[in-house]
Amino acid sequence: MDTLEFLKDSLALDRPAAPEAVSSQDIHLSMAPALNERMEKEPDLDLIVPFEKRGMMRENHINHFRYMHSVARVFSHGDFVETVAWAMRTYRGHGFALEYWRRMLPHCIELCQSRLPLQESRFLVGLYEWILGNIQELDPLTAPEQMQAGEQ
Repeated sequence: MDTLEFLKDSLALDRPAAPEAVSSQDIHLSMAPALNERMEKEPDLDLIVPFEKRGMMRENHINHFRYMHSVARVFSHGDFVETVAWAMRTYRGHGFALEYWRRMLPHCIELCQSRLPLQESRFLVGLYEWILGNIQELDPLTAPEQMQAGEQ
């Protein structure tokens, strides 16, 4: 599946709640330490995130929730698809395995469901489920070789 096909597929995603109904960024950012704690307990974490990249992983979780807060307020299908592909390609270029997202995203779903208002949580959970449902198709599009080819 190419980027255009992902974009068409993403059109089925729901729209976010009205911006004024979105939780504060502080609530979103409070989920990052919880996600860090959960991910650090994952078995065989060294196989999916190089040990020397753990700080990068923790920083990514902060940036991730900051981004998802903005997505909850202002959503663009095209920007979302491009950002997901870019983030996965970039982090995979730093040694993160595709399995990282398979393990991280369910934790994000649980955190959203337990900490965010229902309408906002449903929207974000739908995005996470869309990513999880498309991980295999995102694999060739986000492979580290794609980043190197794009830089040449």
